[in-house]
Amino acid sequence: MAQPEIWFWIAATVLTLFALWVVLRPLLSKREIATPDQIESNAAIYRGQLDDLERDLAAGTLDAEHYAESRRELERRLLDEASPSAAPRPSAARRWRFALLVAALLPLTALGLYYQLGSRDAISYAPLDNLMAQAKPEGHAKDADLDPLVARLAARLRDKTPEDGEGWALLARSYVELKRHAEASAAFAKAAALLPRDPVLLVDYADALAMAQGRRMEGKPAQLVEQALALDPRNEKALMLAATHEFDRHRYPEAIKYWERLSHVAPPGSESAKEALASIEESKAIISGKAVAAAPAAPVEAPAQAMAAPRAASAAEIRGEVTLAPALASRVKPTDTLFIFARAATGSRMPVAILTAKAGALPYRFTLSDSMNLMPGRNLSKMESVVVVARITSSGQATVQSGDLEGATPPLRPGGQPVKLVIERVTP
Repeated sequence: MAQPEIWFWIAATVLTLFALWVVLRPLLSKREIATPDQIESNAAIYRGQLDDLERDLAAGTLDAEHYAESRRELERRLLDEASPSAAPRPSAARRWRFALLVAALLPLTALGLYYQLGSRDAISYAPLDNLMAQAKPEGHAKDADLDPLVARLAARLRDKTPEDGEGWALLARSYVELKRHAEASAAFAKAAALLPRDPVLLVDYADALAMAQGRRMEGKPAQLVEQALALDPRNEKALMLAATHEFDRHRYPEAIKYWERLSHVAPPGSESAKEALASIEESKAIISGKAVAAAPAAPVEAPAQAMAAPRAASAAEIRGEVTLAPALASRVKPTDTLFIFARAATGSRMPVAILTAKAGALPYRFTLSDSMNLMPGRNLSKMESVVVVARITSSGQATVQSGDLEGATPPLRPGGQPVKLVIERVTP
């Protein structure tokens, strides 16, 4: 049971017992018609009980509605006991029978009304979930609305319910929606510590952590994916991340194994199944050398063209400029090979367009288009979102090598404004 539900039932139980106390106490009272001395004694008791109610109200342990109800009950009892015309009270046996009947019916009635009229969803974090669902179709248009709720949830988890694993998971996924991957990773870490056997949580944690460290699965993200697959070998997202990790490491046979498993567990005809089958074919083509042979000789743009100011690209093109970070200039030779390519933002890592040049041409203005694809049918213009990568290598090989220099853009749509791409990191 989630922690918010536990606290709900504890609060419901306490309120039910309080209601029983309010109802049953006068029923089981043994006092008859009061004498003057008893009236004074009852008034003193009334004042003490009223003081207790006022202290509970001030402390916040009793709300205004229950305070008013309890005070009216005290006043009614004092008047009844002081009245000389009070009717004789029923016998003790009858009072006990009636009290037991009330004690049984009151909780059962409350429980029945809850299941008839209440909602378990209201116990959880439904307001934040609903707002996130509304924000998704409009991208970041609702981020300003989501931020205060996320901040409030973070404060509640930090200060009041730090042991709520599901709450930390929701906070982490909220940070992912806001593209705050470092904070998402920290929240996922807390959730995973509390819910260590939740494979979906572990996979989402791995994904966020990989995003936070530059879309790289090395280290902790890969370990989390392994843990998730040990708990659930059929988890589609875990299989996809594992395959992608092996592909990036050029371990193509291992990547194929994961994609084959994914193709078997994914529903036939689904996007996951199609992506897995396409990736298997691409990996086999790389192993056999067909993918390299099929790659067209990439043209080197003429110097005059390279120096021309970039213009907005057509829907089937990506235009931009590649520069080299000054800190890496000493590691580059003019004869080193510069690869510039676009690949899908998710799924297969196989480039959909690629060109080559010499590092001595940097800064370099480029154009990627459908004429530079590697495999028929996988065109740049058909991609909804791609990442553009620039890589400098002394080996002349298209596959990444340790010591290569690289830079990449965030996901973008073909046909947008010219991009600025900086080569700024060294491949480990």
